[in-house]
Amino acid sequence: MSRGTQARIEQGIWSFTLEGITVINGDFDAWIERGLVIPRFTGPHLSSECTISVPGTSNKVITVGSYITRGTPVGGLSSFSSQGPTRDGRQKPEIAAPGERIMSVKFKASGDDQYKLLRGTSMASPHVAGTIALMLQKDNALTQSEIKECLINSARSDGFTGATPNPMWGYGKLDAKGAFDCKEPLPSYTLTVNIIGSGNVIKTPDMPTYSGEVVQLTANPASGWSFSGWSGDLTGNNNPDNITMNENKVVTATFVERTRICAIALVTAGTMLLPHVNFLRAYRDETVLKSVFSKQFNWILDYYYKFSPRVVFKMKKSPLHKKLLKYFFAYPFVLITKRVISAAQAIQKVTQFRFSSPKNPTFDS
Repeated sequence: MSRGTQARIEQGIWSFTLEGITVINGDFDAWIERGLVIPRFTGPHLSSECTISVPGTSNKVITVGSYITRGTPVGGLSSFSSQGPTRDGRQKPEIAAPGERIMSVKFKASGDDQYKLLRGTSMASPHVAGTIALMLQKDNALTQSEIKECLINSARSDGFTGATPNPMWGYGKLDAKGAFDCKEPLPSYTLTVNIIGSGNVIKTPDMPTYSGEVVQLTANPASGWSFSGWSGDLTGNNNPDNITMNENKVVTATFVERTRICAIALVTAGTMLLPHVNFLRAYRDETVLKSVFSKQFNWILDYYYKFSPRVVFKMKKSPLHKKLLKYFFAYPFVLITKRVISAAQAIQKVTQFRFSSPKNPTFDS
């Protein structure tokens, strides 16, 4: 119905006759939109059920009923609070909050007249909105469904609400503290990426902190360099590779110059042999290359680095080549060389001790 060209629809009692051309079940529903003068249904067809209107019937909306905290009876449901369920049978409202004779500030007020008592579900819903604001201040990653779950799981029941959920009270009365304490904030973990050599690592997603996400790490070598492998909390040389952020983690990406690609370093990167390789590398740089044999050793290195890139190329083409190099050459070579050097160092220390010991050593010596 509309007022047409008149100032308003004519006042009085209106009746309607509904004629069913084809009747399937005979049920029908009708609502009256409220206005300055609120129209009402009368007669035998009046019902308080299914009186929640748009947008309170929406799936994603948290619909709030009103109960009395100032007036009579304190704790009872407000007479104006609409009831569920929705026309398609869904539970509404979700929760009830104080909404009768709520004191708040007046718009553009001044002097002593700055407050006003109001009632309505428009007074009840801000209590829930404020609670949700506190929940989001505590954990801004909460989803709508998680917020709704917290509100209904923490809602209070009493003698007024009866058994919940029900079409008048939803799941019960708002418990702001219970909803606030419902979920602890998600843990926050950091991912630190260190670089050895020349290159960079892209994190996807790239965030300051993580809470259990799977992060993809992609190593991008600089010009003239190649990616060697990961170490730390991520091992191996898959590129890109994934890491799950369930704690603080540190990952190191190693890049080597292409002109001096070391096949042994590639297959041992991120394995238990990495400390041994680092030991051999340090021994090479600090001892052998500074000894009288440095020229001869450099010749051996140059020869090795001539064929090493070809081996690496074959490894990338065939996993079998990589396994053969790893288990039948690199691992034995690294372990045997490490032991030989360690034995040589031990012999050197014993020899130095003998030459430096006194002729007649005491027990203390």
